[in-house]
Amino acid sequence: MRKIYFFLPDYPKWLTGGYKYHTILFEYFKLRRESVFFFGKHKLSNFFEKSKLLKIVSGLYYYIKIPKNSVLIMSNASFLNFIIPVYLGRIWKDHYYFLIVHHLVQDEKKSVLRKKLEDDFIKKANTIITVSNTTRKRLKDLNLNLKNIEVFTPGIDKVNSTAKSKEDSSVIRLLYVGSIEKRKGLLYLIDAIKLITFKNIELNIVGEELNSKDYYQMILVKIKESGFKDKINLLGKITKEELNRLYNESYIFIFPSLWEGYGMVVAEAMTHGLPVISSKIPSVEEIIDDGVNGLLVEVKNSDQIADSINRIINDKSFYNTLSENARKKSFSFPSWEETSHNILQRIEQIT
Repeated sequence: MRKIYFFLPDYPKWLTGGYKYHTILFEYFKLRRESVFFFGKHKLSNFFEKSKLLKIVSGLYYYIKIPKNSVLIMSNASFLNFIIPVYLGRIWKDHYYFLIVHHLVQDEKKSVLRKKLEDDFIKKANTIITVSNTTRKRLKDLNLNLKNIEVFTPGIDKVNSTAKSKEDSSVIRLLYVGSIEKRKGLLYLIDAIKLITFKNIELNIVGEELNSKDYYQMILVKIKESGFKDKINLLGKITKEELNRLYNESYIFIFPSLWEGYGMVVAEAMTHGLPVISSKIPSVEEIIDDGVNGLLVEVKNSDQIADSINRIINDKSFYNTLSENARKKSFSFPSWEETSHNILQRIEQIT
C-alpha cells in the first residue's frame, strides 16, 4: 500500500482557506489509514520561503526525503516548491501526484513565466480535483487537455444554529473573515463604512496579512483616514472557538473579494444564520441566491456594499428572512465528514 503525504507547511495553524481544506483531509485520513504523513514543515522551512529560487530548491529536498512510490497530495499554490520534482517524477514515475486546485495563482499575479510553470505543474498531475464548478471551468479554459476533473466542495462544520432575529441594538456588528491581501477587496469595505447611515457599528476583520505587507499598510492608513478607527478591529488570527463566537455575535457577514475559487467562509457564515453581503463573483453565486439568502454587489463597489448594509439594518423583516434562508441553504452544504470520506474513496482507487 502506498504511503500518503500531504504538503502542509504550517500545520496545524490553518483556520481558513485552501490549507484548512488540506488539513481537515489529512486529519481525517490519518485516523483511517496507516502510513499517512505530512511534510513541508522543518527547521529549513523559513529559509526556503525567502525566495522563489529557494522554494524550488526545497522541492528537491522533499523529493529526496519522501519514499518512492508515494502519493503526494498538493495544491497548485505550491507549484514553485514542486515544479522540478513533478518533472522528475513523470520521468521516473516514482510518485503519484494528486492535485487539489482551489484557484489559479496566475489569475492573481500576472506573469508569462508564472503561467507557464503553473500550467506545466497542473498538466503533469496524475489526478486533479477542484473545489467548485467555477474553478473547474477555469481549468478547462486553460486548454491543457485536462480530463475528468472532479469537484469536491469544501465541507462545513454542522452547528445547531437558529435564524438570527434582528432586534433594535445599540451596536451593529459586521464581520469579515479571510486573509488580508489585495484580492480580498477590504479597501472597498472600509470605504463603505463611511456611507452607513447607522453610525454605531463595529467591523471585525479576522485574518492575517498574507505576503502583502504593503497592502496591509494601505489598510491601516485607510482605517485611520476613515474616521472610524475605534470601530474597525483588526483581530489577526484567532482560535476556532473565538471565530465561532464572532459568527454568533455578528449581524452581517461581508465578503468583498475580487475573485475566489469557492468562498468557504461564506458557507460557514450562512451555517450560523448570518445574512451575507458578497461581491458578485461566479464562485459565490454557486452559494448565494441574491435577495433570498444574501445580497450580491458588483466587484469593487463601495456604494453598493453600503446600500446593502443600510437596507438590511433598516428592514427587520428582510433581515430575518435572509437569516432564516441562509440557515436553510446551509443544510444543503456537505459536512467535512462527507467531503473527506469522498476524497478518501477517490484516493483508495489509486492506492
